[in-house]
Amino acid sequence: MKKTILIVLGDQAAPDAATLAEAASSPAEGAGSTGDDAKPAKVSPRKVAAARAKPAAVIQPHAFMPAFLAEAPLAGRQVGLARSASAGVVASVDNGSPTAEASLPEQTPEAVLATLQAWNPLSWSGVRSLWQDMENRLDGRVDELVVLVDPPDGPEEILAWAARDIERTALSYGNGLAALLQEAVRRFDAAGGGTILLVLCSQPLAGGGPARAGLRALALAAGAALAENLLEQALPAGCRFAALRDESGQADLLARHVIRLLTDWPKDSGKLGRFTGKSGLFGRF
Repeated sequence: MKKTILIVLGDQAAPDAATLAEAASSPAEGAGSTGDDAKPAKVSPRKVAAARAKPAAVIQPHAFMPAFLAEAPLAGRQVGLARSASAGVVASVDNGSPTAEASLPEQTPEAVLATLQAWNPLSWSGVRSLWQDMENRLDGRVDELVVLVDPPDGPEEILAWAARDIERTALSYGNGLAALLQEAVRRFDAAGGGTILLVLCSQPLAGGGPARAGLRALALAAGAALAENLLEQALPAGCRFAALRDESGQADLLARHVIRLLTDWPKDSGKLGRFTGKSGLFGRF
């Protein structure tokens, strides 16, 4: 059975300070009022600080994950899952504990989703830790890495881009993705071989705004540049790499196509491929 890691690079953001404060607040003055004269509840600085000291959110599955998990076992693949997230987002339940999935049959979609890991792409050391966690979960061996790049929507107009969002996008989808791919090549080289498939989502799989607008376009451009660079390189013996741009926007169709590529590796994998989801229009592969 093949051991496959699926990592979605499409950040789940942590709630902002206002959301944290609201979550930390208890009913206060005006909180029980209704009608036009209702007053917002007052939140003390102490409660805001307490909220920030706690995990802001629990990592949630990306739309592609259930679709991929439905296809992978049929193709003889055991899967480990991870998703990029802000520093304030944590793994679900207790992913490091064997009891996290004890009540679920092994490798059912529900059991695998229960072990979803959160990965902060801004942390270089986090890449090695993530890979080690995946190896441990997959019985010490990894054969394949699938990286799905599906950036979140953002403002279309450049004047609406916040400096912190520009910086995070550049670092996450440039530096973060580069570190992940570099670590994968290093690990596969040491193991004697492995497969890397990079998927760039031109159409948002989870729905949302325009396909390639604003900061999303910046993130996809970074991913495409890294893909083109790797496609031109001579990778270590036994290592193979392919990349494609998904234009279907349909998780189920894309999942089946990804499994097909992993099972029957494309002969024309030296160029950036294209998948539209339409019969007869699969591009180069």
